[in-house]
Amino acid sequence: MPGGWINRLPGVMVWLMTERTTLLGWLRLLGWTVVIDRDGGRWVGLARRVDDAGAEVCVGGSAPTQRELVSKLYNRALRGLALRAA
Repeated sequence: MPGGWINRLPGVMVWLMTERTTLLGWLRLLGWTVVIDRDGGRWVGLARRVDDAGAEVCVGGSAPTQRELVSKLYNRALRGLALRAA
């Protein structure tokens, strides 16, 4: 088959996960519960997780777009986990 060609089966759909879906999926896999809602013209969100000692860890944020908000929550959650591990 010549280079640059992709052979696809008829009727097969290729699903692409967006960055937002991927980051939310990782947060959930790591045990975070995420709530996102619209507040006027902004998106607001809260991510919560119970750590091994039973303490609740929360990170929140707001952003003009849902994509930005999810990115903020993800980064803050991972930063919080890294600080607790240190």
